[in-house]
Order: sequence, then C-alpha cells, then structure tokens
Amino acid sequence: RLIFQAITALAADNQPFDVITLSEQLERQGLLKSSGGLNYLVVIAQETPTAANILAYAKIVRNNSILRNLITAGTDMAASAYHPAGRDVNEILDTAERNVFAIADQITHGSGGFQAMKTLTAKALDRIDDLSANADPIIGLATGFSDFDKLTSGVQNGDLIIIAGRPSMGKTAYALGIASNIAIKYERPVAIFSMEMSAESLTIRLMAALGRIEQQHLRTGSLENEEWTL
Repeated sequence: RLIFQAITALAADNQPFDVITLSEQLERQGLLKSSGGLNYLVVIAQETPTAANILAYAKIVRNNSILRNLITAGTDMAASAYHPAGRDVNEILDTAERNVFAIADQITHGSGGFQAMKTLTAKALDRIDDLSANADPIIGLATGFSDFDKLTSGVQNGDLIIIAGRPSMGKTAYALGIASNIAIKYERPVAIFSMEMSAESLTIRLMAALGRIEQQHLRTGSLENEEWTL
C-alpha cells in the first residue's frame, strides 16, 4: 500500500516511476524502510510482468474467461435438467446448444487479433505473385457451373455466397449441384443445412441428380430395371 501510494504521488506530478524514483519518493517520505527497502523494490521490479509478454498474458485472461463462461453454461444446463420448469427437452437442448456455441464463438471471432497493414500487404503481394504464375483463372474450387466459376474464380476459403431467387426457381437444386460437385471432384467434406426440406428429401434429390433418375421413381420406389443398376 505504501509503494502504491508513492507511485500515485509520482503519477500525479507527471513524474516517471521506476526503482530509483520510487525509492527517492519513499525516502523523502521517510517510508523506504517500512515499505521493504530498496532491495524489495528491485525484486518487485524484476518480478512484475512487462508489456513484452502482454499477448501471452491477454491469452491467459481470455482463456480463463472462456473457462468461467463454460462453467456457468454447464451449471445452467445441469439446473435446467434437474428443474425443467415445464420446458420441453428439445427446448432445453436448444438453449444448451446456443450457450455452448456462443462460447465457441469467443474463440473463433477475433482469434487472429489485429494485424499490421504492412504484414497484410506483404501477404497479399505474395498471394498475387503466386496467382500470376497460374494460368488457370479458377483459383478456388470449381463448382461445375462455368459461368458461376468465371464470376467467382471458384469457391474460396471464407466465402459467403448467397443465392437468391423466387420460389421454385431451382435454388435448392443449384446449391445441391455445387455441393455434390465439390464433394465428388475434390473429395472435400460438405455439410448441407435446410430449413425447408428433410434429410431424406435432400438425399433423394441428390440421388436423382447423380443417377439421372426421375425423382418420382425414387419417391414411389417404381424404378425400372436399368435404374436399379445406376
């Protein structure tokens, strides 16, 4: 407390505070010995964290914050399971998922931190240099739709592509076509989320498209003999 008060006094006078100035301030106040002496001030200065390791310290604080949030979410989930208060099991599960995903977002968002423009420019120039040596205009994953690939140069990492159109214009079929082409050609894992079609319906549409079979034949099971071999 005595040392902190001395630091506060120096800061109020716009004076720098280090081992030397702090020891002089305490000496003037007659408090140097009672605050531990010069040797104690030197030990504190040596053991005090500096800005040199600020990123590591910030990571520790951030990780501990995430762990505390995880503990809170786990406690809430246990409380909801023990005392559902009339809520449906699915509702409790949805709430638990939202809470966990929200915590996961803390790790995902901003994980790269701030980056200097000088560094970003160097990376961009390296990327441009690599692309200039590539004669293929499709630098991402080709979707199988040539006009689309020309506009986008292929699907790139981090892209958010929104396909808009009126109902029954083929948006789902188009999206399924992109997904299946990338999954088959590049053997990349693809996930499909739909709020309007069931997993079974989407599977039938994919089977019909890949096998060139009428969807109605798959829905009703009335396949021709040759269609069973496709």
